[in-house]
Amino acid sequence: MAKGKKPMKQHRRQSRGPGWIIARSVLISAVLTMLAMLLLALALKNGIIGEDAVPAANQVLKVLGIALAAWLSVKYGALHPWFRGMVSGLLYMTAGILVFTLFVGFSGFSASVLLDLAMGAAVGALVGVIFGRKTQAQ
Repeated sequence: MAKGKKPMKQHRRQSRGPGWIIARSVLISAVLTMLAMLLLALALKNGIIGEDAVPAANQVLKVLGIALAAWLSVKYGALHPWFRGMVSGLLYMTAGILVFTLFVGFSGFSASVLLDLAMGAAVGALVGVIFGRKTQAQ
């Protein structure tokens, strides 16, 4: 080793793999959606909104949660942003369905579950296409 030179340290990998990016985006989006659901429940309890507005508000929160998960997964660029957005949307809806079944119980697969998964894929892919940037080929 030359005089005055320090040995090269092993650097931790700076960029994470796409799986980690997608998992992190889904987790952040799920937590923020749960907080928004709590605010919705508080507004319902205080009489700010009526019970008839809850289904529409739930759908809006789902779409916003999917969009946030997809946007977070493609915001720094992705080779196939539509695919990463679609996977993020599917995983977000799968996580939502799993959390819902933990609280309510599993009632079997129904058309609404399949439609929720399809909505996750479609909205995620759309947000991925709109906000995704292609990375430069190395």
